[in-house]
Amino acid sequence: MSDYNSMKMLVVPNKFPIEENETHHIFVKKFLENITEHKVSISVLVPTHHRKKIINHNITKENIEIYFIYVPKSLIYISKIPFVGKALSFRLKRKLYVHYIKNHQIEFEIVYGHFISESGMLASQISRIFNKKSFMVYGESGNWSTRGYRSKWLYRILKNLNFVVSVSTGNTNRLNKLDLFDNKKIVTIPNAIDINTFYPRDMKLSRKLFELNDDHFIFSFVGQLIERKGIINLLKALDRVNNVYLIIAGKGSEKVKHDRVLYCDTVSSKQMPFFLSSSNAFILPTFAEGCSNAILEAIGCGLPIISSNLDFNHDILNAENAILIDPNSITEIANAMIKLRDDPIVLRKLREGSMKKRYELSYDKRVLKILESIKTR
Repeated sequence: MSDYNSMKMLVVPNKFPIEENETHHIFVKKFLENITEHKVSISVLVPTHHRKKIINHNITKENIEIYFIYVPKSLIYISKIPFVGKALSFRLKRKLYVHYIKNHQIEFEIVYGHFISESGMLASQISRIFNKKSFMVYGESGNWSTRGYRSKWLYRILKNLNFVVSVSTGNTNRLNKLDLFDNKKIVTIPNAIDINTFYPRDMKLSRKLFELNDDHFIFSFVGQLIERKGIINLLKALDRVNNVYLIIAGKGSEKVKHDRVLYCDTVSSKQMPFFLSSSNAFILPTFAEGCSNAILEAIGCGLPIISSNLDFNHDILNAENAILIDPNSITEIANAMIKLRDDPIVLRKLREGSMKKRYELSYDKRVLKILESIKTR
């Protein structure tokens, strides 16, 4: 294993999983857990609006040093004012972070931010002020993180980033259109699978855990119950396909009422591999993603995939492990479901494709690519 024990990384996330809120930006924590295996020293500045949190300002969890930095709630209200308020809020937050780093004498050589606003912006500016390297991960599913800012101002704020990890070809295309970075700074590295957690479990045992019938052909869906995830069109397609069933892990504004939806509730991270393994195939006719962690977890569990033929899926799905459909076409969604229900050869072929793909998309390979970018850029 490569040794990067001379590297000290400062992380400035918008949110970070802690005991009472362990699902907040779990992907940041998973990345850091994997990067610590390469002997990188990690310090995380976690923003909190609660003063009592900063009493024990420094704790260690799984080889990650965590600091709580108090950020007044008033900055949230100021940032709701387009541009002027957002710019003022960011300048005040930047001042708080710089003071905290100096006051606690936090040593680092590179800063990592996740999403443009405001984590990536902070990473860029902290690296400028302390004359260090920095990078950010662009994992947004849309342009929400740039709304309310002026492009020229954002370009100046972000220009100190040494490189930007885009999590999909779709995100790279979007970044190029936004014109916030020199295109040479952008490197496309998809999200990854924790193959030690997400691997196929026994289907009968998994179905018993969720009280599912052994004889049913079941599709799994993981995601928010919102229009963007394609749940409305999926339920319409389900109406057209007999003898298939659906299990759903998620919640949201869309109401799910269907006699062939066997499960619809949240699923814990520990139960998720069993939830996925209880299904014959995974389906997510989503309209927009950065790089879907739900799809990656399904690949990890060796499932055939039905998902969108859009560019955010191009790095993780192809004809070997998926049937790619137009998410606007209920007919295409229904036909793909029928194909997997009726053709065991295709079902087996796609399952084998996912089992092969899971190793290509492992966390360790992703981390090595990012560490190489840190060294060379």
